[in-house]
Amino acid sequence: MKKLILCLAFIWITGYAQAQDNCSYFDRLMKEGNDLYQKGETYYSQAVQEYTAALLACPSRAAEAQKSIANVFEQVQKLKRQAEEAQENMRNTIEILAGKQDNYYRYFYQKGEKAYQLGEYEEALNNFIFAGVANDKPTTNDIQQRLQNTEICLNAQIRAYALLKEGNYEAAEKEIAKALQLNPQARLTLLIAAALNPAKYALAPLPAGEFMMGCDSTKDKNCQEEELPRHKVRLDAFQMGQYEVTNLAYSVFLNRYKSDKVKEGEHKEQMMIYAHAWGVVYDEALQQWRTQYPEYELHPVVYVTWYGANEFCQYYGGNLPSEAQWEYAARSAGKDNYLYAGSDEIDEVAWYRNTSKGAQTFPAGLLKPNGKKIYDMSGNVWEWCKDWYDSDYYESCSKATGATVENPTGAVDGSSRVLRGSGWTYDAEYCHSTSRHNRTPGYGSSNSGFRFLL
Repeated sequence: MKKLILCLAFIWITGYAQAQDNCSYFDRLMKEGNDLYQKGETYYSQAVQEYTAALLACPSRAAEAQKSIANVFEQVQKLKRQAEEAQENMRNTIEILAGKQDNYYRYFYQKGEKAYQLGEYEEALNNFIFAGVANDKPTTNDIQQRLQNTEICLNAQIRAYALLKEGNYEAAEKEIAKALQLNPQARLTLLIAAALNPAKYALAPLPAGEFMMGCDSTKDKNCQEEELPRHKVRLDAFQMGQYEVTNLAYSVFLNRYKSDKVKEGEHKEQMMIYAHAWGVVYDEALQQWRTQYPEYELHPVVYVTWYGANEFCQYYGGNLPSEAQWEYAARSAGKDNYLYAGSDEIDEVAWYRNTSKGAQTFPAGLLKPNGKKIYDMSGNVWEWCKDWYDSDYYESCSKATGATVENPTGAVDGSSRVLRGSGWTYDAEYCHSTSRHNRTPGYGSSNSGFRFLL
């Protein structure tokens, strides 16, 4: 108790002294807290002390410190839940050993298979081990093969991630390729691979074809004037990123590109991205860009401008999609007329106001994909398109009745660029596959991101 009182007194005195210095110590204390937090759970209590000192030192910036403290407590609760899950698994194992082998074998094997297909290899490994314990039938070889494959994938994924953090991207890509050889559709593995080389991994092929672009007033609800009239479009083949570009991918890009402003060309010196708690920041100590909080690494990148989205795509030899390509992909190469990308039931495919609870973005690829295995085209974040925005553009496309527009690229010029797909704070009516939105190209928010097209 004496130590606690001394500690609190020290924090108060430190905070009081710093408050007299017009908050000049706030950033240093917050940085020290962040450094301790990054070291792991052993240092969480010390991190909270630093954040508390910062809060007391500068009441005018208390919200920043309070957010950091809340984040620490959130992580503590997460670790507590993980410990509880481990205890539950142990109880299940005890029941297995008590004679419920067959039921638990199937339970753990199926759970392991699900985790394996997602690329969650640590969970898969644990469940396959439990399945092996429960197994009393002659299928041991199957379990052994699954364990072996899972260990290979897990080790490759761990090595790839470590190399990525070191900036050794070529070696990281070679490692992640080993996991993809065994399990080519694993979500987590694909997201890491796409962060290293978006022009090679996690691309959905879209064949050449025709479709009716725009809102169908006989079927769809709440057609907006800018979504009309419906018109026929023909597109050449292309490939679309299965996932929205993540914070991890954009950090890798910035560390390769060595700037957060466009370096050359007509958009030179334009800002590409703004720092955000859910997004990418520059770490002065490490001299590199990184996701501010690791739990957001596989969330879609946010606060990225049109300039930043466009430069990312150009850097890797691709493009932003035209809005015609975007809608064609959302409609599974024009093969479906669902209200949303992949379903008429929005909760199956979209993080929007109801499913997100107005809280935040979500990691890429958690919900049901559309028919071309493309995820999150409805909701999560609005996605930048190549086109200039014109509310009357569809009208000009359909001047001649029955005419087919070949590979449309949007208005000739304008003051804002097109965004499609809607975001996590929006209502369902804005998540239609036909919904259009626009912002100036220098705009960035927690609702705007993009995906890669090749």
